[in-house]
Amino acid sequence: MNGDMRGKRPAMVTIRERGAERQIPLYGPGEEPPAVRVAAPAPPGIAAPLIVQTQQRLTTSHVDRAKGFSIVSIPLAAGVGVGGLLLAIGVYRVPVLSMTALLVLFLGFLGAWLIAYLWYVWASPDGVVLWQVLLHYRLLAREQKARLRRMDGGR
Repeated sequence: MNGDMRGKRPAMVTIRERGAERQIPLYGPGEEPPAVRVAAPAPPGIAAPLIVQTQQRLTTSHVDRAKGFSIVSIPLAAGVGVGGLLLAIGVYRVPVLSMTALLVLFLGFLGAWLIAYLWYVWASPDGVVLWQVLLHYRLLAREQKARLRRMDGGR
């Protein structure tokens, strides 16, 4: 197939085959050639280097994640503990310098810290891998049970 269009009608293709030449229309009866879009020329680029360049390097370790957890969770847990202590003193008339007040402060701190730790373990990269492993073990156990049931004849 030759796309030579010189001196021919524009909607025809010239085919030279076995010494003969014939023309075939590009489009069937009633069809029109597709519209040709011409893209606007791109604006000239700036050859100068950029003034501000931002580079982000993520090099973290388990130590960085542990420090970040401590920075976030200890003030939160302390606030919950102190809030529980103030609530116990104000509402339940617990003496300020008593074992009960100390217990309320400690349990409030411990509860908030434990919830934050469990959330962090669940959502951290290490926790996601742990969940993935545990769920894969569960999947394998279920698959093994299904295979054994099928081998036993569906009992």
